[in-house]
Amino acid sequence: LLVDPGHSCYRNLTRGLEASSQTHNTCTFQVEEAPDDLRQEDALRMAMLDQKSTGRRTCQPDGPTPPLDRGARRLLVAEDGPLRVIASDAAGLYGPAIEQFARTWLLCGSHVLFVVDRIASSVPSWTTWHWLLNNRDQQLDLKLVRPDRLVARRGEAGMKLFHLGQSNMQGPVYSMVHDAYHPLPASLGENAPGSGMLMRWREHEAATQRTVVHAIAMDHAGSVAGWHLHTDEDAIVLEAPGGKSTWSLKVSDDTLQLIGDDRTWQIACGNTWSLEG
Repeated sequence: LLVDPGHSCYRNLTRGLEASSQTHNTCTFQVEEAPDDLRQEDALRMAMLDQKSTGRRTCQPDGPTPPLDRGARRLLVAEDGPLRVIASDAAGLYGPAIEQFARTWLLCGSHVLFVVDRIASSVPSWTTWHWLLNNRDQQLDLKLVRPDRLVARRGEAGMKLFHLGQSNMQGPVYSMVHDAYHPLPASLGENAPGSGMLMRWREHEAATQRTVVHAIAMDHAGSVAGWHLHTDEDAIVLEAPGGKSTWSLKVSDDTLQLIGDDRTWQIACGNTWSLEG
């Protein structure tokens, strides 16, 4: 349901767009900048910051070159029982204005995924969250519940996604999801516009610090609508149909607390990262 777009022929005019952050499941940022020929105080323009492309790792006769530093930092990869945690800081891919973009994925059993983004910038910035949905062969059933959620179904799989950032929902935008690369354009594996449906949430106001959570429930297509989200004592709670199970997330400055499956876990996310449960 959520996919990487792949890419078409390198020589296509759209290749640069297909490689950019705004067509992937990640964030872009906007900051105000003054053009070189600034003559009036109000002649500011917006600059979009996305992840910069890096060179390729090559193979030489004596072996491959060392791994490239792409600018991201792995913060935590851990698992304990039904919980899987992956955290990475990708701020270095966006330039000096973005000081932190730490994304934490919390996969809770088979049905619940929390995505926690901690974002800091040296100047006020607007964040846009991008989510790319798979619409190959026009098989996506997408229902939007503005301003903060969507329900997507494809085949027997369903997903309910909640945005908890008080942002403006935009889309769907007709994007592309390709099956396979071919060196020539319009070849088998290259899909048309609309094979991907891109949803976006953009912040209403600029900020230098924010923590935003997305809560995602995954289930059979017929059951996914029965998942519900509510808050309880500063916790974000995802509840299964019929209240059969719940997962609860509490977010503080340096800790994530997760409660579910009759257990409690603490994820330290300050200067050092760790999982305890």
